[in-house]
Amino acid sequence: MTSNVHMRTHRQGLLAGTCLIAAASMLFSGAAFAQEQSVETVTVTGSRIITNGNDAPTPVTMMAVDDLQLTTPSDVPDALAKLPVFLGSYSQRTTAGANHNLSANVLNLRNFGMTRTLILFNGNRVGATAPTGETDINTLPQDLMERVDVVTGGASAVYGTDAVTGVVNFVINSKFNGLKAYAQGGISQYSDDASWKAGLVGGTDLFGGRGHIEFSLSRYNSDGVPTMMTRPHASEVYTEAGNGSVTNPYHLVSNSRLPNYTPGGYINPLMPDNKTPSALANQFFCENGILCPFAHGAYSGTTNDEIGGDGGYGGEALNGVDANPWLVASLKSTQFFTRFDYDLTSDIHTYLQASLTGAGNYNVTFPNNYVMTYSADNAYLPSAARAALTAANQSTFVMARSIQNQVGGIADSYTTGFNLTWGIEGTLFNDYKWDLHYTHTKNMLNQAAPYNLDWQKLYAASDAVIAPAGSATPGAAVCRVSLGPNASLYPGCVPMDAFGPTATSYTSFRYATTDTAWKARNKMDDIGANLSGTVFEGWAGPMKAALSAEWHNISLEDISKYDPTKNVDCSTLNPAICNPLQKQFNNVVAAMPEKSEDITEAAIEVDAPLLKDLPLVQEFDFNGAFRYARYSVSGQALTWKLGAVWNVTDELLFRGAQSRDIRAPTLNNMFAPPAGNVTSFNDWLTNTTQNLVQTSEGNPDLKPEVSETVTAGVVYRPAWLHGFSISADWYEMIIKNAISSISGGSASAESQCFASGGTSPFCPLVVRPGAWNDRSAANAPTAVFSKALNISKTSTHGIDFEANYATDLNDMSSSLVGQLTTRLLISYQPSILSQSIPNAVITNSAGAAGVLNGGGAAKRLTFIVNYALDPITVNVMERWNSAERQSNDPTLIYSTPNVPSITYTDLNLSYKFKLRDKDDDENTEIFLSVENLFNQMPHIWISPGNSAAQGYAYPAPADENGIGRYYTMGIRYKI
Repeated sequence: MTSNVHMRTHRQGLLAGTCLIAAASMLFSGAAFAQEQSVETVTVTGSRIITNGNDAPTPVTMMAVDDLQLTTPSDVPDALAKLPVFLGSYSQRTTAGANHNLSANVLNLRNFGMTRTLILFNGNRVGATAPTGETDINTLPQDLMERVDVVTGGASAVYGTDAVTGVVNFVINSKFNGLKAYAQGGISQYSDDASWKAGLVGGTDLFGGRGHIEFSLSRYNSDGVPTMMTRPHASEVYTEAGNGSVTNPYHLVSNSRLPNYTPGGYINPLMPDNKTPSALANQFFCENGILCPFAHGAYSGTTNDEIGGDGGYGGEALNGVDANPWLVASLKSTQFFTRFDYDLTSDIHTYLQASLTGAGNYNVTFPNNYVMTYSADNAYLPSAARAALTAANQSTFVMARSIQNQVGGIADSYTTGFNLTWGIEGTLFNDYKWDLHYTHTKNMLNQAAPYNLDWQKLYAASDAVIAPAGSATPGAAVCRVSLGPNASLYPGCVPMDAFGPTATSYTSFRYATTDTAWKARNKMDDIGANLSGTVFEGWAGPMKAALSAEWHNISLEDISKYDPTKNVDCSTLNPAICNPLQKQFNNVVAAMPEKSEDITEAAIEVDAPLLKDLPLVQEFDFNGAFRYARYSVSGQALTWKLGAVWNVTDELLFRGAQSRDIRAPTLNNMFAPPAGNVTSFNDWLTNTTQNLVQTSEGNPDLKPEVSETVTAGVVYRPAWLHGFSISADWYEMIIKNAISSISGGSASAESQCFASGGTSPFCPLVVRPGAWNDRSAANAPTAVFSKALNISKTSTHGIDFEANYATDLNDMSSSLVGQLTTRLLISYQPSILSQSIPNAVITNSAGAAGVLNGGGAAKRLTFIVNYALDPITVNVMERWNSAERQSNDPTLIYSTPNVPSITYTDLNLSYKFKLRDKDDDENTEIFLSVENLFNQMPHIWISPGNSAAQGYAYPAPADENGIGRYYTMGIRYKI
């Protein structure tokens, strides 16, 4: 592997001015094919000028929503995620178990970063739905969507920030007439994840045809899969043991157990000083109030991971207790959309559209577990254990436990979205098109964590003693704090019995937990104007230009009453058991006052035919765009694009583009409030190890990421085979100043700081009491910081292929009937290189299993066959992903074989008929969809990072199907 993440510098000479000759888009032949089927001219996403997909200057395809829903009736984003270019997207169905809350639906073009894909709704920018800048597609109304345009090349010069990997534009049908209703229901092979969906769509002309109004209303509900244990592999409890070295390579083991966590409580071998052996060492509460010798399992090759034995794991919750990690989160969404159009004059048209959406998710991500120091006089401690501690003159002991008889850690979120757009458009002098629009969006993410452990109250409840004579309840177990001067600080304290699998009562558990929550409010106001038309008639055709100007304001506010950096106040608690470094809450977000940024932009785009009707040059067109943007916080940015289309003949087309694109830092990148967590820090300077609080926060000095993108390819549409087209496209994207969070405690940062003698820019991320040259233990770090910096490097390249064929079989032979349509999509992406900081290890996520937002199969194939013979339609989708490496880190060694390739088949059968005599023919359709027809189970794969969280994540790559075969039946009816 090269030591430079920015390979292929020869690309700089690939394209130059008007001599640019390169290629059709990845999927462009799909766009070209669509144009062959319909003579209607549509505005092509990716350009302000081009109105014909065949002349598009950037890689673009158009996907009909009706086609997407054939094999994936759940929703449009789920269907898009099955296309090769969207590998790395995530949704409710993404296989990831407890490690990730993937209940939103976020698209990721080319697996190169979800915030580097720009989402448009009917041509206008969509506001972020999460603080991280991502857009949940579940909040977009889908029932009036007509098509999805996908631009798979840099488009920042045309559309502005975030269009690094491309643009996904959801285009609605603004002329729908009639009334359409539908209903469907689904269930998995394992009788779970039941779902239903219903909707109503209507539209009609008004005022003699000058006006039009339409609406859509839909509701979708999916129950999810409330435990991983219903699926093969989960009950085997796999881990990837070892340390990745030559002497101890990573290797897959089953029946894995965590030796220091059990449902009843495991007594640590050492006392709180981590030196003195405990009198209760290596015992656990096998039953309530009963200590048993702890049987260790076989050593797996990893600390805190054993094969067999009495250790615990995620997934052993009692029947009826919602503590096992869910396989699939639930999803409930409601979408309403309406639009009114009106022709003010024959040349001026105006419209007003609004949408209101809501999407909610529920998910248990882990069982509650913790390590606690207990006093020897605890009221619930068995007398024999108390006696053993007394004999050893030990007043405390340490116990680790997981609570398997009460609810686990919950992620409960609800996102509401409001979008209002007013626009006016028209023509001047019959040739110049102009438009003006205003968009206001407001998205609110409500994130709740019910039953979140409150360590302030957990310490109080766990310190139970026997109430003395003269108290309100003599002889009863009470909280120690309830008997002292600080009792008023802990009203209603309920003592907790922690010694046994079912010893903890709901009332004590409920007292020790708090329903925490926070909200994130994203707002955007956007005003844009465009003017385009023919500047003059050139020697090879009309010279066209487009001018555009845009201003938008974005804002973000985090609303929370919790502080993730707040430690427990031990001054009011028993100091023998209270840890002052313990955060009061996990999984909370701090409040952030509203932060905003203004963006002002101006752009010009030119489309110039240069050559025509010459030998080997039927047409040669140049296209270029330039955009200036000023960000009120992160500074100025210039983007540009150069592209050309060379039509050799009617059959053969070359095209290509080179562009400079940007992704501006999000408001969260720049202004995220401090958040802290306790981490183990191995200090290279003083050779000490200690637990420190690591604080992460935003960085207002961040600058926009800059990407250099090249695309080149070819499209062939042979005249000798009508209805057939094929395309091949090469692309490369390079970002030298990618934004990433750097921790002063990371091995790479520490090594560089150590080697520089304290002069590295990473050294200030570690706070010390003395100077850098002091190597004594007294100069050990007191704090460590994590900070977002423009310092990472990342790049990707690959090739995409598409082939399309459509024919009436009767044209081929009189003995054949019906219409046949096929589509083949292939993506080969061998490289997604990343380097977190200079001189760090370069990782290649392409072809690596389990790497969210960057990993997955390097070779992907989707093949679609559609056969229609009225009134029956059969549609089959075949998907294939190539084998995957175990890791993206080349320095790690595995004895576990690579993940094999995998194939999925989806089937859709539909039948059209007339429901009523007065209806039009075939206006009613019933359908049956079977996703994962052959119930292909995912391969076994688990990250080494889960060796201390056995059973918390489903053992499968994130890009494989963990649900299994899924049936959906439904009916559609249109008047």
